[in-house]
Amino acid sequence: MLLCSLITGLIIVADLKIFQRVESYAKIAENDEEVVDMIVPVPPWNASEEIPARGWVGINVTLDPTGKVGYEVKGLILPDDGDLNPKTVMRVVNETGLIYLVWDGFDEYAWNNTKIYAAAYLDGSVNRLHDYFELVDVDYSSKYVFLFRGLKNETQDRPILINLKEAWYEENCLLQPTLLNLGIVAITAGLGFIFIMKSFQHPKKHRFVKLHYSNQT
Repeated sequence: MLLCSLITGLIIVADLKIFQRVESYAKIAENDEEVVDMIVPVPPWNASEEIPARGWVGINVTLDPTGKVGYEVKGLILPDDGDLNPKTVMRVVNETGLIYLVWDGFDEYAWNNTKIYAAAYLDGSVNRLHDYFELVDVDYSSKYVFLFRGLKNETQDRPILINLKEAWYEENCLLQPTLLNLGIVAITAGLGFIFIMKSFQHPKKHRFVKLHYSNQT
């Protein structure tokens, strides 16, 4: 017990650090609403027959990797209406990329010259009723736009559910120098010291074996 308390005390005094993983749902830029089970109404393909930009709908998300070790952003999309053939595409750009896409009408050339941080696709024909994605090379743009577009001719918007999480590692003390931890160390050390003192006060009794000899005549 004394040794245990000594080791624990040394850990507290040395202020040893460990890295703990932290997770948090990302938030919408305009209102800080968490992106958890969020429904995005995605227009059908035929909504963009005359104006290509009308076929895309987006949500603005705030992401900040500043000072965060091992920062990553992962998410999931899936249809919220049970459709077995949703056919929907999602792409992630920053604010500058969105301005460029809008300027050029979301045509193929604009997409080829815009940085895409992540993409996901739903297509029931290949049993892809949900899709996981991860943002790559997240920088310091702060605001990112998650753009959705339906690929089917339909009469109404399609509800697509999205979840989005940020994760990183934070440095923390292995043992905080709290009153509780210090009290446990002190009590453990005290008990260990008492046991050691008692062991010296009551030495073990040695048993002597008497040997009996018989005189042979």
